[in-house]
This record gives sequence, C-alpha cells and structure tokens, in this order.
Amino acid sequence: MKTLKLHATLLLTLGISVLVACTQTNEWKHPVVSQIDNPAGIGARYPNLASNQSKLTILASWLYPNDTLATLLWSRFDSDGWSVPQEIASGDNFFVNWADFPSIATWDGNPLAAHWLARVAGGTYSYHINMSMHDIDDGWGDVIVPHQDQSATEHGFVSLLPLDSTRVFALWLDGQNMSAMSHGHMQAKPESEHGKSDLSTAMTLRSVILHADGSKSVELEVDASVCECCQTSITRSGDNLIAVYRNRDEYETREIFKAVYSLVDNTWSEPVKVSSDGWIISGCPVNGPQIDSFGKTVIAAWFNAANNEPKTYAAVSLDGGSSFAEPILLDSENTGGRVDVTFNATGQALLTWVKTGESSSVMGSVWNDGRFSEPFIVGDIQGSRASGFPRSAGIGERFMVIWTDPSDQFSLFSVMISPN
Repeated sequence: MKTLKLHATLLLTLGISVLVACTQTNEWKHPVVSQIDNPAGIGARYPNLASNQSKLTILASWLYPNDTLATLLWSRFDSDGWSVPQEIASGDNFFVNWADFPSIATWDGNPLAAHWLARVAGGTYSYHINMSMHDIDDGWGDVIVPHQDQSATEHGFVSLLPLDSTRVFALWLDGQNMSAMSHGHMQAKPESEHGKSDLSTAMTLRSVILHADGSKSVELEVDASVCECCQTSITRSGDNLIAVYRNRDEYETREIFKAVYSLVDNTWSEPVKVSSDGWIISGCPVNGPQIDSFGKTVIAAWFNAANNEPKTYAAVSLDGGSSFAEPILLDSENTGGRVDVTFNATGQALLTWVKTGESSSVMGSVWNDGRFSEPFIVGDIQGSRASGFPRSAGIGERFMVIWTDPSDQFSLFSVMISPN
C-alpha cells in the first residue's frame, strides 16, 4: 500500500478572518486553518454537517441533551454567516450516544430531512430511528420510523442522502435478527460448529427511500451480516449510490465493503470488499468508514487496526465507485480513526481523522490535483469518547470542520480550512 509521510512542521495558522482562496493546484500544500464561531451554546454536543448540492451552503445539526430532555437543533451557514438556530425535535426518550448521533439532509440550501434516535424498552442498546421531513412553508412534519422492524434492538448509524426536493435515501444498521441474543458492542458473539461465529443473529444493513408526504419505498436488505456499531456512509455518482460500511464474516474479519444502488433498477449490487485489511476482532470497534464524491471521483476513508497496528486509509475511484485504486496509508502513528471525507465546490476533498497520544489532534489531508497533501493539524481535540466524531463539509473552495469540546462544559468547536 502507498504511504504518506507525516511532516511534523506543517504550518498551522489560527484566526477568524475569511480568506480568499487561491486557484493554483499547489496552494493546498500548507492550508490555513481559521477558527470560526458557531451558533451552538454551552451544553451542545455531537454535531453533524451537510452541504447543499452547489456547495454554497452548509447546514449543521447538534444536540442539547440533559437528564430529562434532549433537543435537536439546526442552523444554516452561507455568505451571511449563521442563521438563528431552530428546533427540529425534542423529547425525554432521545438515545444520546457519542458515536451514533443525529444528522440532517439538505436540498437547495434548505432542510429536507433529519434523523435522531429514540429509546425503546428492552435494553441499553434498544432504540429506533426517528425521522422528519421538512417543508419550507410548514416546517418539520410528523415523526417517521423508516424501518419496518419494531423489535427492542438497535436501529441506528443512519446515513441520509437527498435524491431531489421531495425524496431522501436512508441507510441504517438494523438489529431485527439480534433479539435472540444479549446485545453488547464489544462482547464476543455466539459460536457455531467448527469455531465459526453464528451469523444468524448478526446486525443487518438496510435501506429505504422516504418521500415528503411520509410514504416509503420497499425496504431492502443490503447486507445480512455487518459490524454492530460502525458508522455507515453513502454518496451519489450519476445514477448510482455508493454505500460503504464495515462487514462481518463468520471468522470475525471486519473488512470495509461497498454496495451500489442503481436508481435506474432500484436494486442493490452484491457487496464487495473495498480493501483486504485482515482485521479480525470479535466485537465492533465503533469506527466506521466515510465516502463522498465529485462527479466520477469517489473517495472512501476508513480506520483499521489489524495486528494491533492502527492505521487510517483512503482509496480513490475515478469511475464513479465501480472500482477503487490501491489504498493509500494516511497515518499509522497513534491514529484513532474517526474519519470523515468531503468534497468542496472545485473538486478538492478533505479527509480528517483523529490522532491520539500525549495530546490529541484532528488531522487533515487535502486531495488535490490527483494526490493527497501532507497531513496537517486541523485543531486540538480531547481523545475521549465525549469528543465524538469530527464532521466536515465543503463550501465554495473551503472546508468547515466541527466537533465536540467536552472541556469544563460541553460546547462545539469549528474551523474553516482555506488554501494558502
């Protein structure tokens, strides 16, 4: 696998000004990282971002949880800055988790859909997906549960992808086959004969299309055996939707797989490996892949710790996700994964991940002119679970990155990354 050497003396410039981006292809060698304000107050955590199709607007969502009530809010960022935060939903049954957190989808710069999680009786990880579609005139609609299964098992790790102004594609982990076992994220799973794991109670990956009127398409199973608590991700290239996730086989090998959904045939392809990393682990590592696209260029990123050697990888497809080139090693020194990848309006992509050690940082690398830049520091982060997963989105020629700062009282920390 190709290796990127980490350069320890890369320039980090912090400020609050909005910089004019240069257009030379080598100007991403030393990106400028500028701290920016965000609209969330004290107590906010677990943010998510979504760019609109033109990459001129970003929508952010975040949670305000407390002991009795949780509230999900959103705000828009554009040339005028942040809009006044507005509520999506609130309740006393929210399932609040550092790794499985709400999201928002946008069309034409407006909210299209949002999701959050609601506890149900049955166990610690018994929760269902709640969704709502947004209408410009009427606001957020009634709660929709996208999955058919109503068992007291885990349903989450959702990825939303807008298809047009009235439809959103939803992908999620569905525990409908897990009701026969005691669910635990890092517990060894029941074994069948010959030492193989019994996959009859495995987590599944499923999908559905939701419409503005609340109706749903036929629910489809994408994969019958996947990791129990790794994030999913999905992107679009032409008439194909490319999903990535962490698969699980009977030998507890947890590889990154992809599956392609055809909007022409409304069917999923047979899932295949993106890479053969050989990570064998008898429990979910809670560290899923991410994917994004710009035209025919598709980039997937993921974490792997085969042989107890943590590594962060990326792989590039130039044919709309049909095939991926040899994975590129982005980091192998104290990397903690928690990856993200996003394109901006001009076809560059930002990959982010968390580096742990004596001090922890959000790291970044920019895909530009057919190659990745040297890794650079995006900002400091606490390495604990309380920091959640940094999320990113492209806007114009820049990128926004946001994450949870759990120091003292919870709040959100956000930066803008520009070419130098």
